[in-house]
Amino acid sequence: MCSARTALMSTVKNRALRALRVGRILGTDDVKETYRRTFVGPLWITIGLGVQVAMIGVVFSLIFSADIQSYIPYLAVSLVVWNFLQQSISDGCNAFIASERLIKQIPLPFMAYALRILWKQTFVFGHNFLVIPVVFVLFSYGLTGSAVFFPLGLAILLANLGWIITVVGIVSARYRDMSPIVQSLLTMAFYVSPVIWMPSAIPANYQSVVLGLNPVYHLMEMVRGPLLGEVPGILSMVVSAALAGFGWVFAWLLLRRFSSRIAFWV
Repeated sequence: MCSARTALMSTVKNRALRALRVGRILGTDDVKETYRRTFVGPLWITIGLGVQVAMIGVVFSLIFSADIQSYIPYLAVSLVVWNFLQQSISDGCNAFIASERLIKQIPLPFMAYALRILWKQTFVFGHNFLVIPVVFVLFSYGLTGSAVFFPLGLAILLANLGWIITVVGIVSARYRDMSPIVQSLLTMAFYVSPVIWMPSAIPANYQSVVLGLNPVYHLMEMVRGPLLGEVPGILSMVVSAALAGFGWVFAWLLLRRFSSRIAFWV
């Protein structure tokens, strides 16, 4: 019994490592192909994001009557994290569709195609992250001891994005209507989540509903909070960890049930 369990765990581990390795290679090639023959490569996205932070920060600090010294650093972190989350899920809809030729020609772990998207977007996130220290320096906004929670928060966010990409990728391969549905949901999530507005803008009586029931808020807080001098709340930790756990179980069940059909759907 123990030997069979050990063999199973070893097989799962080997497949996971192979999927991670293949996903990293494919994702890196995607980045190179996208920015080939450009002057600054993926930094174009970073430059655009920096301009976006400056324009929105000035205008909305006036609209919300917010202190620009604290609002723009908040906005910079929020937009960097939101873009990472939004772009990962959006690209996840095409995780298997865009890999049609590979799926039909080479027997690779299907998880590799989801990790391909995640690796590419993590690479872009790393470039966009450069906006944050620049803004912090310009506005004399320093890190605190809570920053030690950033790696944990990022790991939990990556874990959640991994299963979300897998799920939307499978469903989108079967139903092509899934992509516009996801885009609409992300647009709604942007407006009802504290990205360009602060959580304190919601009256205390309604925060448990508007924020407490919003999974996007909890996922963002896991990364945003530590950078802004706040330790992620217990509720955000529990919700984010629970989402990762149940989400991966759901993604694994979908893969187990439909992996043999994906090649016929794409």
